[in-house]
Amino acid sequence: MAYDSVDAIVLSHSHADHTADMIPLMYALGYDGECKYVPVHAPPDVAGSLTAQLHESSRELFGTVFGFSDLGSPFEVGDLRVEPFPTLHPVETYGVRVTDGARTFVYTADTAMFDELPDLCRGADLLVAEATYVRPYELPPGIHMWGDEAGQLACKAEAKRLLLTHVWGSIPVEDAVREAAENWDGPIEAAGEGQTYHP
Repeated sequence: MAYDSVDAIVLSHSHADHTADMIPLMYALGYDGECKYVPVHAPPDVAGSLTAQLHESSRELFGTVFGFSDLGSPFEVGDLRVEPFPTLHPVETYGVRVTDGARTFVYTADTAMFDELPDLCRGADLLVAEATYVRPYELPPGIHMWGDEAGQLACKAEAKRLLLTHVWGSIPVEDAVREAAENWDGPIEAAGEGQTYHP
């Protein structure tokens, strides 16, 4: 997808690995031909964390290119209905459930497993779930999920397809897929850079 064909942006939370691309995108949209306005849906702390990095003139461009709205409420983009839900992560973070009325895509965003998550992901045609770690990695609770938990989530949510993302850089994605498959026997793969996925 071309960067200037984006209709809207959802930023799940303020951590830099989920927001850093917004600054180069701002310059591309602002200076490459006709300046384009893009609505952005994000938690309330995200815009400030991004503009804090910018000089005054760039902050003006930021406000011209991007229009921020609070991600806490459902909204529509064209024929799509987007329903955010809070996740379990150290900062305010939202996953999203997106549907066109016929198919449903769910993205967990960054989250640890929590009791309500399977119901929030229920029946997804495409479930994009984080699987940051694999066993025997042991890290503090309440931050991320392991591959086996992503598999458990897909099983409990009765998802149709599982796409793993946010796998830690030093962990082979094949290990995350293998671990998730221990708890779920449906179609599963790891997200690949530049790939397009459809529910």
